[in-house]
This record gives sequence, structure tokens and C-alpha cells, in this order.
Amino acid sequence: MNNNRNDIFSMMKGVAIIAVVIGHCSIPCVERFVNQFHLATFYFVAGYFFKYSYVYTPWNYVIKRIKRLYIPFICYGGAFLLLHNLFCRLGLYSIDSVYSIQKTIHQAVYMAVRFSSNELFMGAMWFLSSLFFVSLLFLLLAKISSYSRKYQNIILCGLVLVTCLLGYAFLRLKFPNPYCIYYDMMRLLIFYMGYVFKQYRIFERYVNKWIAFMALALLLIPYLLGGGVYLQSPHQSNIFLFFIVPVVGPIVIWYICKLLNNSKLIRGGLALCGIYSFEIMALHFLSFKLVTLLQIIVSGGQWSNLSDFPVYQENLLWWSPLYTIVGVGLPILLTLAYNRLKMSFSK
Repeated sequence: MNNNRNDIFSMMKGVAIIAVVIGHCSIPCVERFVNQFHLATFYFVAGYFFKYSYVYTPWNYVIKRIKRLYIPFICYGGAFLLLHNLFCRLGLYSIDSVYSIQKTIHQAVYMAVRFSSNELFMGAMWFLSSLFFVSLLFLLLAKISSYSRKYQNIILCGLVLVTCLLGYAFLRLKFPNPYCIYYDMMRLLIFYMGYVFKQYRIFERYVNKWIAFMALALLLIPYLLGGGVYLQSPHQSNIFLFFIVPVVGPIVIWYICKLLNNSKLIRGGLALCGIYSFEIMALHFLSFKLVTLLQIIVSGGQWSNLSDFPVYQENLLWWSPLYTIVGVGLPILLTLAYNRLKMSFSK
């Protein structure tokens, strides 16, 4: 039962990362739709697997978050930074953006201290720093609420709601926003809802096809009316929708994955994407460049278009399926090849 459940959540992350890649193909109507649920699913799943026992061993959780989020971010960011000038010479970046040694050192320090990167190929990786701070913020609020054994769940709920609303208010009032912390204060709500769904076994007890259908309607109606939720800039969202859309999205994805779980092939494919979602997030922009190169050759574009980011816009509707396949598949293949190579050397 646990393996089956974990397969579904790996599939959910797989659907979410595929949606991220599709969104980065830069077709506006598609990008606006997938924005409603793809990153929300990752925050939700992270909250779902938060263990309350971490409240009593907080440093263990902090260390796990550092190992899982910060260190890989620095590794990928450092690699892209070292390759920055090579990418410029290959035409993947604008030639005007070549770094001096001093600039490279400055960017490295900035990345390490700010948990942020200015490298184009790291564009999707802002999510890691956000999830890091959201996770630690939730740990802090859970720790505070734990001092009242009788009312800890009520206190935690209240603290999360107040934090979310304060983040929204500070953003609307244009307060200084160091490390984009007010954004994370709002995103905390999604992490918390994942935690609540786990605590009360809401998926198993209450989510059926009718609930999933209503959740889908709540996801589609704001989108069709021109509204929605934008996790990259949550204060631009309708605050009432922000309490609804990021939760109904994961419900829809969970139910779809539950149905697809009966197909061994689809289950395996989506779960594989979920397992390697981190690598896909880190490498899909770079992988896009292979498609851009092919697109330029076929369509007769200019070599300078190779630096177009994230994709080359010519006949994009026809090329976006290939961008998606390569953006998802190539990072997985590269990671599997690297793991096998590492195993062979270790032997």
C-alpha cells in the first residue's frame, strides 16, 4: 500500500515537472494554464511528506534540506557559472555577457550567500531556494505550535494563515522584500495544505471522481475567465483564488495519477520523471538548445537565434512537442548515464 501511494506521489511530481517544461516552451495560453498547478504540486507534495517528528529534531530536518536543496543548487549553479564563457563562445548566451575573473568570483559569492543565481540555465532553480525557506518557515511555526499540546493544530493553522496574509499585505504595501521572503510567506499555505491532507488522510477518505471533477472546475473557471494564481509573483493573484487554486490543482493531479496508476507503462514513465524532477528542472533549458539548433537548421534561422531564451519562437506551436520530449527525456538519460558511469568507477 505504501509503495503504491509513493508511486502516485512520484507520478504527481512527474506530471508537475512535465508541465513546467511545457510551460517554458513559451506558448502564452499553455504557460498561463500550467502555472496554476505545476509548482503548487511540488510545494504540496513536500508538505505532505513533512514529518511532525522533525519538530523535536529540527537540526536533522535543516541538514536534510541543506543536502537536498542548497548543496545541489550550488553544484549546478557552480557548473553553469564555470561554463558561462564557453556557452557565450558557443552562441548559447549572448556574446556580450562574457564574464571576467572578478565577475565570476562575484557571481559565485552572490550565489552562495543569496541562494540565487543569475545564470540563464538556472532560471527554473529559484524554486529550490523558495522551497528551502518555505520548509524552514513551516518547521518554525510547527515548533511554536508544539508548545501547546491541546491546541497545536489550531495554533499552527492560525499561524500559517496569518503568515500568508501578512506576506500578501507587505507585498501590496510595497515593503522591501529581502530574499523574496514575502512570496514564501504566501507559498507556505500550499505546503501546509499538503501537510493537512496527510494528517487527516483526506485523499484516501474524501477524494473521489466527483470531488476531482469539482476541483477541475475550480481550476478551469478562473483560467477561462482570465484570472488565476501566479506562484512566481503571488501578490499579483486574487487573494481569494490563492486559497483555492493551489490546492485544487494537486487534487486533480492526484486523482489523474490514481487512475493512471493501473497502467504499468504510464505509471513507470511518470514516476521516472518524478524521481528525476530535480535533474529535469536543472537541465531542461540547456537541453532545449539541441532543439533550437535543429529548428534553426530546418527553418533557415540565424546562428544568433541559438541564444534565444528559453526557446526559438519560429513555428513554436509545431516545435513545442519536441522541446518537451527533449527537455524531459535528455536530463533523465544524462543522469542515468552519469549514475552508471559513477557506479562503474566505484567498482
